[in-house]
Amino acid sequence: MASGISKEYSISSKFRLRTAFPSDRTSSSICDRIREKYPPGTAVEVVEFHDQYRDIPAGTKGRVLVVDDTGTIHCEFENGVSLGALWGIDIVKKID
Repeated sequence: MASGISKEYSISSKFRLRTAFPSDRTSSSICDRIREKYPPGTAVEVVEFHDQYRDIPAGTKGRVLVVDDTGTIHCEFENGVSLGALWGIDIVKKID
């Protein structure tokens, strides 16, 4: 990872990871923890979503479809939109 870029991870009741994309050395362990916390079918609620093409308001509920190798949590939401919560940008919380 480039010098001067700080990392802050927190896998708790809220998914909030703030950093640049993970390096090859850390990405698999971070993604494994995200996959463990958010397996397919997990109920989630949007806290913050940043997408310029789709409006996903806070409080929107959905279900996890899959977590990919970049840590993106792909979800299908109650409003019919399927979208990925980007690692380090968007925030969803587990509601099960």
